[in-house]
Amino acid sequence: MPKPTEDRDLIWPEYVKVGAVNYPPGGTLGPRIQPTIELVMIHQGDMTVHIDGKPFHSDKDTVTIFFPGHQEYFIFSKETKTTHSYLHIAIPKIPETLSEQLHRLPRSIPLSKQMSQLTTELVALKSSNLSTRDIMLKTRSVLMFWLFIGEAEMLCNYDNKKPSHDLIESACRFIEAHLHEEITLETIANAVSVCPEYLIRVFNQELDNTPIAYLWQKRVVLGIDLLERSGLSVSTIAERCGFKTRNHFSRRISEATGNSPKEVRNKVWNNSITD
Repeated sequence: MPKPTEDRDLIWPEYVKVGAVNYPPGGTLGPRIQPTIELVMIHQGDMTVHIDGKPFHSDKDTVTIFFPGHQEYFIFSKETKTTHSYLHIAIPKIPETLSEQLHRLPRSIPLSKQMSQLTTELVALKSSNLSTRDIMLKTRSVLMFWLFIGEAEMLCNYDNKKPSHDLIESACRFIEAHLHEEITLETIANAVSVCPEYLIRVFNQELDNTPIAYLWQKRVVLGIDLLERSGLSVSTIAERCGFKTRNHFSRRISEATGNSPKEVRNKVWNNSITD
């Protein structure tokens, strides 16, 4: 762990922006280029954010961090209104060690009581007439920033984890429920509230595998099952199993079985299927 006296701890924002917003069901924001580090606290509803084209989902009672320079498109809950607070904190130059630390942490963590209270105070302070308002806003914003890092690191504290078999079971259930979606290592890690490095470590220890390798194995298993038990086209099956192209799906099936998708199907159906 970095020591608190290191230069990377000595940050001060150029400016901060805070606020609270309500979006109606199905509301959207963007696309936009993220200008600063931003914390988004969801109090009601949920959101899916496409970051450089890749979806990331955040539920109610979470706080999610966003990084400058990335294109974002927000899609809020279709079933209910979404209420969220936000904090933009513009750090002129983020030290490299701090940037590396931030990108190792979960992107989204549970919204703690302390973080929720600080958020309420910060939004209220925005309307203050005090001559010291701006300095207070920056001070509270830095406090929230370090609180997020501290709470995220607690989720990556290896000594306080639930048993590894429970963690593996939760991660596997999440993967198997989202085979058709474009999910990443970070998505899986956030779903089970651990950092990616720890998730890889546990998978290697328990399954002699990685989360992403497990994901592709399950996609192939599902693909074989659909080939054998349905009349769906190869292209449709590939899409339902999370493959972007039919060629990628066919290659994976061939590597796993030694046969093409049509050959896998024909062996079970015992006739010729025109796809």
